[in-house]
Parts: sequence; structure tokens; C-alpha cells
Amino acid sequence: MVTYIVGVFFFFPFPSWQKLVSAVSLITVLSYSIGPIILLHLRRVLPDAKRPFRLRLTKTISLVAFIAANWIIYWTGYGVVKWLLSLVVLYVVVYLAWYFLIHRGPVSKLGWEQAWWLIP
Repeated sequence: MVTYIVGVFFFFPFPSWQKLVSAVSLITVLSYSIGPIILLHLRRVLPDAKRPFRLRLTKTISLVAFIAANWIIYWTGYGVVKWLLSLVVLYVVVYLAWYFLIHRGPVSKLGWEQAWWLIP
């Protein structure tokens, strides 16, 4: 019975199996799209860090990977993207409520200047 309730809870927002697969794929690609940005940032912040290998053409590869990930996100369809964006906005609202009501931290510590790439 518990398994049924958990399954219904997770399948409830999706009318079909295909919608669930496209949503999970979109979330996975979104998590991978952050990789090129992190790579470029770490190269700038830690240029002399010891690495097992050195990736050549880092800027070009990062640009192509970021564009490809965003194309995949675009091609999943507006319905799934709208669902994911509303979920992200909900999580940001919950995080801000927690940060200002429970944690009571200053606004300067939120790190908004690093999140500018999420807006477009």
C-alpha cells in the first residue's frame, strides 16, 4: 500500500509515461548544463590546481556543451519547460523564505551575482 501511495504521488503531475520521461530527461540535462559553467569558473579561480589531465580548448568545448544542453531543454517542449521553471521558482521562494525567516542571513551572502546566467 505504501508503494502504491508513493507511486501515485510521484506520477500524479504527469498524465503519461512519456511526460514523466521527458521531465526526468529535462532535469538531468539541466543538471548537466551547469558543468561547462563550473569548468570555466574553476579554471579562472584555480588556474594552478593540480589536475590528472588538462582539457584543451576549454572555452570552446564549454560553449558548445552549454548550447547543446540548452537546445535539448528547448526541444523537450514548452509544457515540460514551463513545469520545470515553475518548480524552480517554487524552490527559490521556499529557499528565500527559509533564508530570511529561519536563517536570518544578510542579502549579500545569497550570491545572486553568480546566478545571473539563470535569468535568460
